[in-house]
Amino acid sequence: MRALINYFLVLICLMASANAMSQTDTLKQLVVAADATITPSASYKVTKLDKIAAHETENLADILSKETPIYIKSYGPGGLSTISIRGAGASHTQLYWNGIAINSATLGQLDLSTLPAAFIDNAEIHLGASSVVDGSGGLGGAIQLNTSANFNNKLNTNFKKEIGNFGMDRTYFSFNAGTKKFQSKTSLFRNATSNAFKYMDITQENSPILERENAEMLQHGIKQEFYFTPNKTNYFAIKSNYINSYRQIPSVLGVSSKGEYQTDEVLRLLGEWQHIKKKNFHHLRVALIKDKLNYVDSIVAINSLINIDSYRASYNFKRYLNHLLKISTQINIDKDVANSTGFNSQEQRNRQSGFVQLEQKSNHGYQYNLAIRQEIIDGKFTPVVPTIGMKYFLSKNHRFTINANAARNYKAPSLNELYWDPGGNRELLPEIGFTTEIGLTYNYEELSFNISPYYSLIDNWIQWLPQENGIWSPINVRQVENKGVEIAANKVFTILNKGKLHINTGYNYVRSVNKSSVLTNDNSLGKQLIYVPLQSFNIVAKFEIKKWLFGYNQTITGKVFIDATNTTYMPYYAPADFNISYSFMKNNKSAVIGFKIANLYNEHYQIMANRPMPGRWFFLFLKVNLNKTNE
Repeated sequence: MRALINYFLVLICLMASANAMSQTDTLKQLVVAADATITPSASYKVTKLDKIAAHETENLADILSKETPIYIKSYGPGGLSTISIRGAGASHTQLYWNGIAINSATLGQLDLSTLPAAFIDNAEIHLGASSVVDGSGGLGGAIQLNTSANFNNKLNTNFKKEIGNFGMDRTYFSFNAGTKKFQSKTSLFRNATSNAFKYMDITQENSPILERENAEMLQHGIKQEFYFTPNKTNYFAIKSNYINSYRQIPSVLGVSSKGEYQTDEVLRLLGEWQHIKKKNFHHLRVALIKDKLNYVDSIVAINSLINIDSYRASYNFKRYLNHLLKISTQINIDKDVANSTGFNSQEQRNRQSGFVQLEQKSNHGYQYNLAIRQEIIDGKFTPVVPTIGMKYFLSKNHRFTINANAARNYKAPSLNELYWDPGGNRELLPEIGFTTEIGLTYNYEELSFNISPYYSLIDNWIQWLPQENGIWSPINVRQVENKGVEIAANKVFTILNKGKLHINTGYNYVRSVNKSSVLTNDNSLGKQLIYVPLQSFNIVAKFEIKKWLFGYNQTITGKVFIDATNTTYMPYYAPADFNISYSFMKNNKSAVIGFKIANLYNEHYQIMANRPMPGRWFFLFLKVNLNKTNE
């Protein structure tokens, strides 16, 4: 308790010093509400994905797998999709919706296939140390999913329809109405597919071509948001979305089973207030998340039900001490209440956290930041999480910059890891991580290039293992070392003074090995972790000329080991997509008609062992946009 009091005394002193150092002049009034949030300093590496909502009928897993070289573990179309950043596990990537943590309290991770792009305006990928700004647990990184308002005097209606192979039928509709002070945003979607694609069964003699069974997927949802700005200093928002997903779970190759399916139902509600005046920025958020998961296997009589109610409250304060010095603070209060057929009783987690960040710029071409986070979980203090970073301009024209940062982080065990019956381990220690990186960036006109070597070490890595009684249980078993390099390059070319060619490329190399283990005769020591590709590469090319748009994207994923001794692996795969579209426009109305080929080269591949992905498939789409000035 004394440590908590001391922490808040320090926080109060810092805020008081901010008032004492304030000058009589004022900063320019900021009208963008998002400026009141706490964001990573310029010394951190952040990857931005704008205009995600333009992919209305896709999900977050699809977008990340196509637009970035980040590894997405997919069990197949519509199936479970999780993320691995810098060799870390799926639970080591924390996801946030408008600043609110949305990872499952029981599983510790989030299925990216259940997050529709239609409900996201933009996203930020915070790699390594930058995740500390968001919260704890991002030993690999964090992803911020944001929605925002565009205040204008217009009525905007969008409709999109897609039809394709394997019974694919996707529909999206949105209606936005607003003034310069108020906006309402409504979106609805429905995705359905049988996923009855042809595949090669490599487990049988002569590898026969079969049709996928028990793979149907149906997902629908609605988003409703209200924004209100009564004046230049205040901003109010109510944001909500509801998503319902049903999916059958096909069996692995060589096994015939039609009894598995899963339903996911989630309701998210968020209210926020932002106040911007002179040098002070305030941001208050309160949220309720209701999450329900039901897994059924009728063949073996399994019916697993999980209900989670999550309550979130967050207050951010930011102040410019002068035009070069800024202080940011954050206080979070979270509570998760879980009822599960796998628990003996209702389980809950209470978490409180405090965060302070100081950012200093210089007139001499450098800037640095210092930050610290302290959390209390169920009345116990967690390890302190500090971070430090710097950025330096190597040239006067700011074309070359170098940045470096280092941070400590930790991840608390999930509720399943602690309380699942049988097998839960209440003695688990939190996973502790240390990460550091250095990056070099070059920017000139329409060319950008970045290279970022990094190193991380995770202690007390949690792994589920069979015990002597045959029951699987999680234990702190490993120390995992991750080291690698990320390279990204973007260039825009002008073709014949008429067209624009956009090229985005990315390359990731990660060596993720088990450095030490509590197990005797552990054959995984010094070996690459399973389902962590050593290399991955992606390219996204878009050519715009007049009313035509041509697109090509391809992701190449190197071989992936599927056993701890690195004796068995899946070969590399490189699926590519191609699309072409034509735009019509008249007055305030526009329409786009297009055609897409997925898996252009008809590659037979697997991401997860013995779970085939579809071959070449096609779909058509039509998108209509209607704008009307609101007199």
